Order: sequence, then C-alpha cells, then structure tokens
Amino acid sequence: MDDSNLRLSKFTSGLAKQREDEIQGLKMRLTFREAAIKRLERVASGKISAETHLLKEKEEQLKELEVLCSQVDRN
Repeated sequence: MDDSNLRLSKFTSGLAKQREDEIQGLKMRLTFREAAIKRLERVASGKISAETHLLKEKEEQLKELEVLCSQVDRN
C-alpha cells in the first residue's frame, strides 16, 4: 500500500470511528429520553410523584450533558 492509500485508509477509518461514536451518543440520548417519557407516564397515572420525576429528570439531564460534553471534547 502506498503512502496516499495509507493516508486515505486512516482518514476513512477515523471517519468511521467518529460516526460510530456519534451513533452511540445518539442511542444513549434516546435511552435517556425514553426513560423520561416512561416517568412522565407514571406521573400521569399517579404511580410516582412529580417531585420524584423532577429529581430523576435532573439526574438524566446531567448524564446527557456529560455525554454531549465528551462528544464535543473528542471533536
């Protein structure tokens, strides 16, 4: 493999890794959002209090923020 092909291969591998990282981050965000929807449904049905939901929502938002910050740091 000549030098230009090697550079191209490294470049495309880097792009693929970046894409995989983005997909993983999106999946994590989706998981956080799905959990929030389930909690809201439980609040609406009276199974948990609004206060409990808000505390958990705060925790989930902090986790999501960490994920986003790590993505920004990698880029």
